Amino acid sequence: MKFLSSPKLKNSKGGTLMSKKITFLVLALIVAFSFSLMAEPAVRGPLGNVITNVSSSRAVGDAVYICDGGNYRTFAPGAAKQVQITPGGNVAIFLVRGTSSSSYYGGYFYYSNDFGGTWSQSPATGAVFAPESTYTRMYSDLRLGSDALGYAPYVVANIRVGSAAANDSIVFSADLSGLGAGDWANSYVADNGDGAYRYLPTIELIGDSAIFVPMLDISDNSIWLNASYDYGTTWNQLNHFTAADFDALVAATPNVEAVTGVDIGEIVYMPTSGRLVFITDAYANVHVDFNGTDSLLEGSAALAYYTSDDFGATWSAPDWVIPTAVPDGFGDWPAAYAWKSWQAVLTSDEKIALVTEQYAPGMGWGAVFASIYDGTSWTSTQIMTPETPDENYGIWAKWSSQNLEVTVDNSGNAYAIWPDITDTTIVNDTVYQHVRLAGAKYDGSVWHTAEIIDTTELADFFDFGAAAHLDDNGNIPIVMQLNADSIYYFTVPAPLGIATKNLNTVKTMNLAQNMPNPVRGNTTINYSVAKSGHVTLNVYDMSGKLVKTLVNGNVNAGTHSVVWNRTDNRNNKVAGGVYFYKMNANNETLTKKMIVVK
Repeated sequence: MKFLSSPKLKNSKGGTLMSKKITFLVLALIVAFSFSLMAEPAVRGPLGNVITNVSSSRAVGDAVYICDGGNYRTFAPGAAKQVQITPGGNVAIFLVRGTSSSSYYGGYFYYSNDFGGTWSQSPATGAVFAPESTYTRMYSDLRLGSDALGYAPYVVANIRVGSAAANDSIVFSADLSGLGAGDWANSYVADNGDGAYRYLPTIELIGDSAIFVPMLDISDNSIWLNASYDYGTTWNQLNHFTAADFDALVAATPNVEAVTGVDIGEIVYMPTSGRLVFITDAYANVHVDFNGTDSLLEGSAALAYYTSDDFGATWSAPDWVIPTAVPDGFGDWPAAYAWKSWQAVLTSDEKIALVTEQYAPGMGWGAVFASIYDGTSWTSTQIMTPETPDENYGIWAKWSSQNLEVTVDNSGNAYAIWPDITDTTIVNDTVYQHVRLAGAKYDGSVWHTAEIIDTTELADFFDFGAAAHLDDNGNIPIVMQLNADSIYYFTVPAPLGIATKNLNTVKTMNLAQNMPNPVRGNTTINYSVAKSGHVTLNVYDMSGKLVKTLVNGNVNAGTHSVVWNRTDNRNNKVAGGVYFYKMNANNETLTKKMIVVK
């Protein structure tokens, strides 16, 4: 490996950028620059057809063949957002390629300077992390720097040398000479000699010199936050999110278990406020009985976030992102949904758009939630609710992949996108039919419900990734693995925010049964009102005494959720027993019963 040893940088023209102290409190101004369009050869489409006239104005959905051979993987199972796009038409991806037996892996970087029309590999031969025969594990994440560095690519990866887990380490690599220069150099983020640091590291940039990398400490299921302020030359460990933090989160959920694992989350920087937000999940061994089979569900019992206003030196206590469980919509599965996929990205007006997919084990579909963080609090909406495996907008998901993405534009909008099941016959875990891309739009104030955005069926599709930003034509750049060996690039139109079925349209008032019930920790109550107005929702004990006021104010028409944490109005935990919750709205009253257990 070539290691970073000097902060002197080359720009994309071969000159020198003198190292100087750059405060990481200021983001580099991204200025769009144009590239000359290259010759446009014929390229193969996803079904073997030949597509010609590839250019920045090519038809949406035309697929450009990038590479094949050597068992390439896109993002499974790794951090998403490994597709990056810049103003002016540069597209970059980072791929993991395994040997034919999938025993060893190498990390490969591909880029395009013409809106994805033609692709090159950097370095021209070999892998970023090479030789390929060395590594038996590789999970990675990618970001691009500003135009001041020629959109230099930054990659972080968990790599393992040989078969021993003790050889795991977290490695950072960057081509600081600019996109496509091929001058990659590496540094160790963490290598403590016992293989403790591993799994799915992610990366966030503040300017070009300040880099933040969360990573998992497998020795105690905790997370370290690492920072570099010199372009990745040296690294510092800032904070330790302990396993006790995650255990405390899990203890407040319906599934009272000790944490048995933590997945690395997303870290997002909000420039105006200077706030860092770290979102993570923790999961426990939750026993579920599905079709008579007792199994352990690897589902996140806690999805929470931390905030820092001093660039990672200190952090808030963890708090919930969205309710920790949703009702079972299938009728024969008693547990709450498990987190399968979730992604977060910053909108142009500095809100965090988060989408989550919650998955039923043994079934190839799940529900999709979308949330917005405005710097102080979260609001959440369920944008897709499948009721049967053939329901439109049912998401296809596998444990090996992150089949859910979120992207943004320059107008404060965000777009969730996922592979959609439409009347699908599932043959096995990797062969299925009638899967199309679906999505939903956030228009700066509300999330709209799901709609099909591309009608092309995705045959033998494995994994996909979407860029964090729309391209210059307002389309979503997609990189997709359509079979074991072939990677393609194409674009799809962004969701319009107009759906034939609006799940938030309500004709009558409704009060749903709380879930979970009986209540051990938190419980969620969904309610609907047909028109805007004043709503109250209170909890009472058996004697009729008011215990807790959950809602008391004006509410917009539609479906809403509220979480009761089993406390009274003085924030004291209530005793076990039978309780009632009553909703008043528009001169109507609805009441439901729930049971609280110790």
